[in-house]
Amino acid sequence: MVRLFILLLCLLASGAWAGHKILVHLPDPISTEPAAQVLEIVAAQKACLRLLEGTSYTIHRSYEMLPFLALEVDDEGMQLLQDATKILSVAPDIKFSPTHFQLQ
Repeated sequence: MVRLFILLLCLLASGAWAGHKILVHLPDPISTEPAAQVLEIVAAQKACLRLLEGTSYTIHRSYEMLPFLALEVDDEGMQLLQDATKILSVAPDIKFSPTHFQLQ
C-alpha cells in the first residue's frame, strides 16, 4: 500500500496525471449475492456518470464484477470526482509491465 501511495505521488509530481486517464473506485457492493452485486455496481457507475454530466468524458472500460470505471475526463470532471463523497478514490490509469513488480 505504501508503494502504491509513493508511486501516485511520483506520478503527480512528474505531471503524468495531466492526461486525466483515470480509474475511479466506486463503493463496494453490500450484497453477498453475485447478481445483486452486479446491480449495485451498475447503479454506482450510473451515479458516477451522472456527476460528470455537462463535462467532457470518455468511458474506456466499465466492469460488471468490480466497482471501478476507467475514464478519461476533463479538468472539471476530475475536480467533481475528487470532491465527490461517494467516490472512494481516483487514480491514474497507467499500464504496468511485469518488470515494475519485480521482487528484490
